[in-house]
Amino acid sequence: MEETPTHSPYKVLIVDDSAIVRGLVTRMMAEDAEIDVVGSVNNGEEALAVMERGGIEVV
Repeated sequence: MEETPTHSPYKVLIVDDSAIVRGLVTRMMAEDAEIDVVGSVNNGEEALAVMERGGIEVV
């Protein structure tokens, strides 16, 4: 039997310059109920812009 998380899913932002890698990592993480991929960006500058809006817990 699978355990149910006792907390809200971690809000994750995927950052990589390769669209293929971003897609693979996003799909892998989407399988975990404790992870909520809230975005995927191409570089650090884009990541900072998303993070300024708040809500990201893991990059």
